[in-house]
Amino acid sequence: MDDTNIKIFYLKKKVVFPHSTITVVLTQSPSSAEIRKGETLVAYPVRTLLDFVFHRGRTATASEVLTVEKRDMSVVLTLKGIRRVRLKKIISYKYAVFEEIESGDLALHEDLVEELRKKCQEVIFLINVNESDNLIKLMNFISSIDQLTDFIANYFILDFRHRYRIFSEPDHKKRVSMILKVLNGLIGKISQKRTAAAK
Repeated sequence: MDDTNIKIFYLKKKVVFPHSTITVVLTQSPSSAEIRKGETLVAYPVRTLLDFVFHRGRTATASEVLTVEKRDMSVVLTLKGIRRVRLKKIISYKYAVFEEIESGDLALHEDLVEELRKKCQEVIFLINVNESDNLIKLMNFISSIDQLTDFIANYFILDFRHRYRIFSEPDHKKRVSMILKVLNGLIGKISQKRTAAAK
């Protein structure tokens, strides 16, 4: 899907992963008033002014606007990521020309997927969340390597720098390796805290 008429939405230091949702609070303005529930737009994460200038080839997310809630001085949006896209051109800072980024086949990465699932289960058991069984079941139903990495990164990785790097990495194997590195660090921190608390 290439479309020169799709709006571009700039996410300041936030990422919306495909198959996940994000809530964004905007100041009421003419541009925020133009956003409609049900429309599709391209959500583009920006860190600095350089991301506006050097946008060609950068990763963004084709997203659906799930809700638009107008408050006194703000507008609250809920965006649902649909798929990764690569920016080709931005027109007048309002519209995007893009190309789709193909999703990976889960069957081609069975060893990596198995390692990733085991590491996630380890994290889940360590943090002991109420919905741990549901999370594990959800991971077992995921059908693509992209969807699995996006689900894990969105749920477990909160630091924007890590989220952005994982989101922007086009290579599936590298993306899995990056997630495993972050998860190992998280496991180490949790284990250290538990050891210190037990003394």
